[in-house]
Amino acid sequence: MKSIGQGLPLGSDLESFPFRCELSLAPLVAFWARTLADDRSAKGRLARIVSEEVGRAPELLQTIEDIAIIERHRELVDLLMTAVFPPASSEQEYGAALLPFHLRGFYATPSMRRLLMAEDGTFQGKVNVDDHMLGVIRLANAYALVLRRVYGVEIAVDYPFIITVADPETGLERHFRLLIDSQFVDVEPVGPLPPLTEALKQRLHADILDAATLREVLPPERFVLRGVTIFKAVEVTDEAVLSALKRDLIDRESIVSDAKFLGLQAKLRTLFRRPELRFGLAALDGDRVLLLNSGVRHQHACIFADSAHHKTSEFAGSIYEQAVLRGEPLIIEDLSDRRAPALPGPGDRHDRPRLSPPSGPGRDAPAEAARGAAALLHGGAAEHGGAERSHPDPDQGEVHGDPPGG
Repeated sequence: MKSIGQGLPLGSDLESFPFRCELSLAPLVAFWARTLADDRSAKGRLARIVSEEVGRAPELLQTIEDIAIIERHRELVDLLMTAVFPPASSEQEYGAALLPFHLRGFYATPSMRRLLMAEDGTFQGKVNVDDHMLGVIRLANAYALVLRRVYGVEIAVDYPFIITVADPETGLERHFRLLIDSQFVDVEPVGPLPPLTEALKQRLHADILDAATLREVLPPERFVLRGVTIFKAVEVTDEAVLSALKRDLIDRESIVSDAKFLGLQAKLRTLFRRPELRFGLAALDGDRVLLLNSGVRHQHACIFADSAHHKTSEFAGSIYEQAVLRGEPLIIEDLSDRRAPALPGPGDRHDRPRLSPPSGPGRDAPAEAARGAAALLHGGAAEHGGAERSHPDPDQGEVHGDPPGG
């Protein structure tokens, strides 16, 4: 994981990127102009107003080298950007407009600016690739755009970039998939167009990530990328955390290593949007209960040696006993009601409690994710000897599971 765009001024990474890239709103203005084709519609009339305003600010149609030009015409730029980020959704949507293939924005939605963007327009967070791979994918996307716009060759470059950032209110991690849209970036050839034979097209199809071949066939200095890159982020926190939990639970050490056990707890806190949640595991051995949790030091990589030992009788009448007697995952929705849930009667096994996990500020935590976590922990514990799951903190949500043979 690496920080991206920390303190990166507009254009400062141009030397590391072989293509000449220029910021211009002309492609976006051209989109509005195409809407003028039907000037009898409401959209057409709005497009005419936009066109008239742009006519009074011709510098927006030129290559923009000074970001102060954007600031001088901020109201008009905001109006132009409504073609990409409608006002009705801009408060909820995470999006920004950038210099093509670079990491500083000149426009961002409120949500984007609050969570993923610093005051100077650079991005904050960690991305799931190293510097080298980030550069390779960025270059491949630029070449894919050149091939599509200039040569009519479609080559898909779809790498799942995930950016991770701490929520400023809860401190918990949130994960976003990045979507890059280059529809407002024009490609201008410089000098004679480099030829591209069918054999070369096939070669590029086979390996669009081969930077040496790309530079040999299509020298980057023969093209200018001019316009605006649209950057959107879609939250995938639940999916990312559930996938990480699956990977972690395959590892036997995930419950007998201090660091890995705390890692499981951190992921569950993120999934349930509860920064104070505590995670514990209990394994049953006859009438003994072996407790594993973040308060127990794991020194021997052994469940028996690294656990606190109790008798099953100590849990009589508790919700933990209910989990044992039910023999299935038990989800407690509200721990402020200390009464243990009634045992299901005959034919009532389908009437299981359902969880609507507590939500963080401004976020809805889907019940599906909570049930998925319970299923993951249930399956993961089976691989590690059939442990009972619980969050022992009475002020937090709890998840319990079945013991071996329960």
